Amino acid sequence: MIRVAEKARKKGAITNGLTGGEGGLLKGAVYLCIIGHAQTEDPHLALDHALTGGLAGRVAMAEGAALAPQGICGDGRVVSAPIC
Repeated sequence: MIRVAEKARKKGAITNGLTGGEGGLLKGAVYLCIIGHAQTEDPHLALDHALTGGLAGRVAMAEGAALAPQGICGDGRVVSAPIC
């Protein structure tokens, strides 16, 4: 993960990391490091769902899909039904 983050940053990507403890080596390799101190897996899972859901909705709408996964529309609105 550290080498991937370093390569991505060298190519101009904005990188982020989700870590536990003190952040480890990944902390210095990413632009934004989010450190979960207590039960690290819980905040990571919540952030993962939010990020992937938002990205999936934007990709689907950019490709012209009428159905956005996770109930997130291309304009960023969160809807109760996955139809925008």
